[in-house]
Amino acid sequence: MSSQQHTLDASEIPKLTYREQRRADQAELRRLFPGRKRRGPTRGLKYASRRARNPEHKITVTFMDSVRRVVGENSAQFICDCSNWVEDICPLNTVNWAQMNPDKKEQLYSKILGKYNLPENVDGKPVIDSLSFQCSTLYRQWRYRLKEKHFRGKSLAQAKDSRPLTVDKDEWDWLVFEYWDSDKQKKRSKTNTDNKM
Repeated sequence: MSSQQHTLDASEIPKLTYREQRRADQAELRRLFPGRKRRGPTRGLKYASRRARNPEHKITVTFMDSVRRVVGENSAQFICDCSNWVEDICPLNTVNWAQMNPDKKEQLYSKILGKYNLPENVDGKPVIDSLSFQCSTLYRQWRYRLKEKHFRGKSLAQAKDSRPLTVDKDEWDWLVFEYWDSDKQKKRSKTNTDNKM
C-alpha cells in the first residue's frame, strides 16, 4: 500500500446499533441464500392437537409472583396459546392495552380461563391483573413484529400494500397511517430507541 492511500481509522467506521447490525446480517444471509426456507409464524399446532385429543382437560400453569409471568412446565404452551388468541381476538386499532375494548379483554380472559387452571391470586392480587400484564406484553410484541416486518424502512404506500392477510384492512390502515406515522408515535419511538443505546 502506498503512503498516498488513506486507511480507515477505527473511529471513522460508523458504529451500527444492535438492531441495525442484525438487519444487515439478515439481509446478507437472504442475499447469500435466496432460496432458503425461513421459519414461519408460530401457529401452535402441536398444542392444538393435544387439546383436540382431550378437549375438557384444563392445563395447570404457575405464575412467578415477583414478575407476574407464567413459569414452569406448561409455560411455552400457555404463551403460544395466549399469543394466538390475542391476535385472533384483539383489534390492532387501539392505542394501547389500557385502552383496549373491555368486551374484547373479557372475551380473551374467558377463553384463557376456559382452557387453563390458574391460581386465584398472584402476589396478593387477583390473577386477572397478572393475566392482563401477560396479554399486554403479547399484544405489544405482536405489533412490534408487524412494524419490523411490514412498516419499518418502507414508504407509506409500500407499508399499506404490505398488510398481512391475517390483519383486517381497516385496522391495518389505522395502524399505519394514524398510529405509526403520527408525530407523537414517531417521537416516542425515537426516544425509546435512543434509551436502548
